[in-house]
Amino acid sequence: MRRIIIALLLSLALAACGPSISAPPDTGVTGQVLVGPMCPVMIQGQPCPDQPTQATVQVFDASGNKVTEFQTDDQGRFTVNLAPGQYTLRPQRGDGQGMGNFGKDEPVTVVQGQFATVTLSIDSGIR
Repeated sequence: MRRIIIALLLSLALAACGPSISAPPDTGVTGQVLVGPMCPVMIQGQPCPDQPTQATVQVFDASGNKVTEFQTDDQGRFTVNLAPGQYTLRPQRGDGQGMGNFGKDEPVTVVQGQFATVTLSIDSGIR
């Protein structure tokens, strides 16, 4: 009986020290990726808003380690489950081999039980 209790306590101690294997289902980041500008010349009175775009988004932790990567839908929308913490999201259009447009890194704080909402921007290169 004593060995069972010791084994149980050791298992609990090791489990408490290990990293979380999966993110909570109610915690993470949601948002949309937009690309712009979309007009070569901005004319007063003629709006030219940034447009939704499908993209790959890389997620880095506070130490700069890549945590995950995912694809948005065709309207640039996404939801990704992440454990609470500090992250940087980096959107990218294209094939990922230098033939795409990279977006601005966006820092985000994820809080337990909540989804942070962000809009990620990619520069189209149109001037």
